[in-house]
Amino acid sequence: MSRSAAILAGGAAVLLAVAIYVVKHMIPARSFTAQARQIGNEVARQLSELRPDLTDAQRAMAGAIVAAQAAEETDSGNTPAWVRGWNFSNLTAGPYWHGATVTAGDTAPDASGNYIPISQQFRAYSSLAAAVSDYITALGWTPYRAARDALFAGDAAGFVAALHAGGWFTAPLADYQSAVAYYLPKAQDALG
Repeated sequence: MSRSAAILAGGAAVLLAVAIYVVKHMIPARSFTAQARQIGNEVARQLSELRPDLTDAQRAMAGAIVAAQAAEETDSGNTPAWVRGWNFSNLTAGPYWHGATVTAGDTAPDASGNYIPISQQFRAYSSLAAAVSDYITALGWTPYRAARDALFAGDAAGFVAALHAGGWFTAPLADYQSAVAYYLPKAQDALG
């Protein structure tokens, strides 16, 4: 092989390695299993720094619960907020949010309790790590502290009930709990 052919082959190998890295680490996963791994592992990683008092098993369970919630919030990885902005929890961009946003469809209850389509501004993040960090910060806000405590205790039903009580989501509690309960064992399997 000539020197120029070897250089071209080496360059192609580098480009392939970069492409693989981008696909694995910089583009939100669309399959549930890949999404659950990405989110669950990042939650556990950040909790190891923020809450060293939690055991590995507690951090893994918290990661699985959040991954199960993310599956419900993102329609298993298909919402624009996730695909275009790493937003796995559908955190909206309220008046205090000064970062990037993704505009997407959502639903909200009207005065009669019927769900109607609306347009919503969701927070957008530059990475999954940034999204998880913001999510964990949000769980520390007063309305969601009980949810954070239930999450750290590994109580998925209590976590969802406390999120609902704090106003995190408007869907019927039983439906949301059923969805998280459905996805939780799948998230645990994905995380190994």
